[in-house]
Formats: sequence, structure tokens, C-alpha cells
Amino acid sequence: MADMKGLTTRGFSALKNADPAVRAAALERAVLAVARLDATLDGHPLLPAWQHWVRLEAVRAHAGLDGHRVDPQRLAAVLEGLRLRAPDTAAQHERGADLDALSHALRLYGLMLAVGDPRSARELDEVPSSSG
Repeated sequence: MADMKGLTTRGFSALKNADPAVRAAALERAVLAVARLDATLDGHPLLPAWQHWVRLEAVRAHAGLDGHRVDPQRLAAVLEGLRLRAPDTAAQHERGADLDALSHALRLYGLMLAVGDPRSARELDEVPSSSG
């Protein structure tokens, strides 16, 4: 626990420092950490699962900035096609807010996947013909 506290304090204090050298050193440490993670995950069998959860977390964070609180487990369940129970809340409007948040998150998830798709926008919009 003490190690995590020191790491967190060290990382965020460098951002508050106005000295460009301190900021550059903090940025360099962050880039090296991402590079180590990338090298570790390259070819790893759990890479697709890790990417999936990173996408879910990114969608959750983005939806949160848009004012929607999304539970990543509920979002994952919806993406897998599972039927969800209504949340255990007494207020009807809170149940609707949960569905609105999930709907918004699904749109964001679809946009995120479309951006990563190598096909052009025209190809994505075309409906495949059933002649064959």
C-alpha cells in the first residue's frame, strides 16, 4: 500500500510542477510504462480480453463525462446479449436513467469500434446484397 501511495504521489506531483524538465521526466516514465505493457501484451493469449475491458472502461469514463453513470459489468452483459434485471431502486426514474446510460454507452462503444474498423465509412454504410 505504501508503494502505491508513493507512486501516485510522485506521478501527480510532477504534473503540478511548472518546471518543464520535471514534466518531461514524468512523461518519459509514463511512456516507458506503456511501452513495457505493450511489449508484455504483444502476442499474449489474454490480449483480446484486456483490450475488451480497456474499451469498456474507456466507454464508462466517456459516458461519465457526458453525465451518465454506467456499470461496466452491466455494459458487458448487454454487449453479450444477456437480459438484465431492472436495478434495485425504489424510484422509477432511476431505472430509466440506468437504461438511458446503457443506451448511451452502447452508442459510444459502437463508435469506438467503428473508428478502429479498417473499412471506409462508405463500406460501413453499404448494405450487403443478398445475391449470390
